[in-house]
Amino acid sequence: MGNTEMMDREPHDSLPRVGVMTDIIATDLPENITINVRSLLCIVKDILKYAISPSDQEEQPEFDLLRGMNNNPRLLKLLAHDILRIRTEILCYTESGDPWEEQEVAKRIFITVSRYSWEVKLVMVLAAFAVNYGDCLLTSQLNMVNPMARSISVLKQLPIGLSILHHNEQNISSSSTNTKKSSETELIKAISKLIQSILSITETIVEFFELPAGYITDDDSSSLSRATLLIQPAVYWTIQCIMACISQFNGLLIVSDQMMEPWEFSLPSWDHKIDRIHGNLSHEINSCRQEIEHKKHKQVHENLVELFRTTQANNTKILKALLCTKDALPLIDGSSKIRVGVEALRRKTVMLLISDPQICHAELIILEQIYNDVHLGKSESPYEMIWLPVHDTTQSMGWTDTMQHEFDRVRSSMPWYSLYHPSFLDPAAIQFIKEQWHFEKKKPIIVVLDQQGKVTCQNAIHMMWIWGITAFPFTNIREADLWDSEKWTIEFIVNGIDPTVLDWIREDKFVCLYGGEDINWVRIFATTMQRVVQESKTNLEMLYVGKSNPKEQVKNIIDIIMKERLSHCWQDPMSIRFFWDRLESMWYSKLQHTRSIDNDPMMREITTMLTFDGSGDGWAILTKGSGEIVKAHGSKMVEVLAKFNEWKTNVEQHGFAQAIARALDTYPSHEHCSCLVLPGMTPGKTHELSCTECGRPMELYTLYQCCDN
Repeated sequence: MGNTEMMDREPHDSLPRVGVMTDIIATDLPENITINVRSLLCIVKDILKYAISPSDQEEQPEFDLLRGMNNNPRLLKLLAHDILRIRTEILCYTESGDPWEEQEVAKRIFITVSRYSWEVKLVMVLAAFAVNYGDCLLTSQLNMVNPMARSISVLKQLPIGLSILHHNEQNISSSSTNTKKSSETELIKAISKLIQSILSITETIVEFFELPAGYITDDDSSSLSRATLLIQPAVYWTIQCIMACISQFNGLLIVSDQMMEPWEFSLPSWDHKIDRIHGNLSHEINSCRQEIEHKKHKQVHENLVELFRTTQANNTKILKALLCTKDALPLIDGSSKIRVGVEALRRKTVMLLISDPQICHAELIILEQIYNDVHLGKSESPYEMIWLPVHDTTQSMGWTDTMQHEFDRVRSSMPWYSLYHPSFLDPAAIQFIKEQWHFEKKKPIIVVLDQQGKVTCQNAIHMMWIWGITAFPFTNIREADLWDSEKWTIEFIVNGIDPTVLDWIREDKFVCLYGGEDINWVRIFATTMQRVVQESKTNLEMLYVGKSNPKEQVKNIIDIIMKERLSHCWQDPMSIRFFWDRLESMWYSKLQHTRSIDNDPMMREITTMLTFDGSGDGWAILTKGSGEIVKAHGSKMVEVLAKFNEWKTNVEQHGFAQAIARALDTYPSHEHCSCLVLPGMTPGKTHELSCTECGRPMELYTLYQCCDN
């Protein structure tokens, strides 16, 4: 559809429109003139804002229009000269008072601005109107206090009450005795409303010409083609609308015998027309923006993939691409609390701590201890950490003041580098992190980059949880070496959590760990084990380790254990959580090295512990020193202990642990097959769900189950 056809479909009055748009386009003879139209529009908006709302006298920013014209005084004079020519056309039109000249005046105005691009044409006409409109109102406002203004008002034939109408339009009701003044007030309101619509569509047209070039073209974007097709008619109709404002404002300034279209019909009609054109144009421009953002997103993502695929001279290029922010200082130094650029990390091994902005406090405590150990006794370390908080706006609610306050609090507590704000992490970078490094919202990861920016470990947090500073420098090679030298013992299971257990091992005591959230089973198991230990004269210590994600039920069990002195227990929920987090980290760490229960005995033991926790029932393991670990589900263990008299003779011959193991082997099992539940970290696309009761986001878990029982 051509521009002429679009014009012909939009008649406003009885004047013929055939060929009008063709004539207007024929006046378009653009020259290579660079105008900072945004600076000019800001000045125009400043004038009209006060003209529309004189009570709104907030301080406005100063606009350096000369700087906006690249410090070219000749260009500024040319601009002022053409605006003056437009003002002259408008003044002549105002003095004639003939609304039928509106179309011819608009054509002459288009000839005046023929050298400029379409958005500049519109802003210049709006500037000329703003000067004339503001001049009339300002002079009228001053004529009550300034003799010069009063004299000028007489020569211009400005109504004495124009300023009063303008300032007090809200205070004059339709029931006023002065019907004429009330009608003029309503006219001022209607003109002001139409000016707001003109400013809105002008802003949108300027924004269209500010869209970045190179991302979309007429060839590959129907939205750009449609938007371009709408621009020229939109500029024409907006300028015609400005002329309509002048025509009606003219009625307040002069007494004319010319027939004027009733403003009660014309101005609302123009307002509706401009709003409709604006809506259509905005729809297409928004489509352009979405396509631009999509292509930018794709470009950033592809650039990241390529950068990490190839060898770099240093890590700065990769870090800048990952942060993808125009801010030169995107980081906060945790020690000095000042903003710095990525150059501060040049030629350093960087550990990227990637998490939700609401990172767990317990995890931070452990990480801080490891970080301090790495930097212990070093004034400058080649190893640094950066916190990258991921706030995915496509899946999360908007950023609130409460979230900002909490983010500031957490960031200020960190001794390492942090991203200044989550918004500095580009959506394309977030997509890369999720797809390439399998980041999930609730589970932090630590990606280790060497001095060239190459990934040496995709997630070092597991080895940190398992071995702490011993895993330094946190590479895949170091992780594999640690597993090769590791054995499945109680000491390894609880290492770094409770030194008391390590003391029991050194004292050559049997150690029994047990868990679950059934208080009846806990009572029966603990009291039965105490009886068996006493009768067999075995030196054994029991420790209750609860359940992963310890909740109120586990807390109640701990209180009962302490009150009834059933066994040892961890009163700090953080110790219980870390115990199970370490076991999960062991499982994931083994998985990263392509280990399974079929080719790795230790993977089988780790999986057994996690299935105990996933079953919901009680369980127990026991051993002495580095000997074989005996394990069983809760009901089976209790039944075997209850029949101690049947196998107690084996204790002296085979030892306590072996005697229980033999009894368990001969005892029929009533439990169903294993069930393993692991949090998040599943590859592929997932969907967030909210609880139907409280509305909060639900955590994602992966269930492994081999049967339906």
